[in-house]
Amino acid sequence: MVLPAVATAAVPAEAPAPPPAVVAVSIDAGDAQARAGGTLSYTVRVRNDSDQPIAAAEVSQMLRPSLEPRTAGQGGQVGATQVTWTADLPPRRDVTLTLTAGVTKNTAHADKLVTTACVRTEPGRPLAGCASSRLAWAQNDDTVRPMATLAAAGTAVVLLAGGGYAVRARRRRAVGAATETD
Repeated sequence: MVLPAVATAAVPAEAPAPPPAVVAVSIDAGDAQARAGGTLSYTVRVRNDSDQPIAAAEVSQMLRPSLEPRTAGQGGQVGATQVTWTADLPPRRDVTLTLTAGVTKNTAHADKLVTTACVRTEPGRPLAGCASSRLAWAQNDDTVRPMATLAAAGTAVVLLAGGGYAVRARRRRAVGAATETD
């Protein structure tokens, strides 16, 4: 007697919990505002939350076109669009990295100047963590002035057009009234 084959479905095992984050990243520029012609000082902190040291972690801070890197502390390598550090991360400790950048025009016409820092535990590995800094553009920035000028010019045009219309209407009424009395 031949018995039919019985198919058994594999019951999916519960997915293992993801490992705890190995590193944490933060980036800060204090209470500064982005101002064309100004300078910003960024502090990037990378924390190794594991019990093992991480040798030669790669930390990169991406720079918007509005930021021109000037100096990178702790051996940072300055490129046109990013600064890269290689840092040893001791267990359960923070490593602090610094960057000073000049601010150019707000070419993106954005309301915030954003820069992001990321870390890889080894070069070429996936990103282990990222953080961003979002700074407001100063209100007297040169990108705000053209908008205020344009708004003022638009208001003036509306007022002049409205005033011209009122004068013409008054003259028409005066001419019409003079014609009726003749």
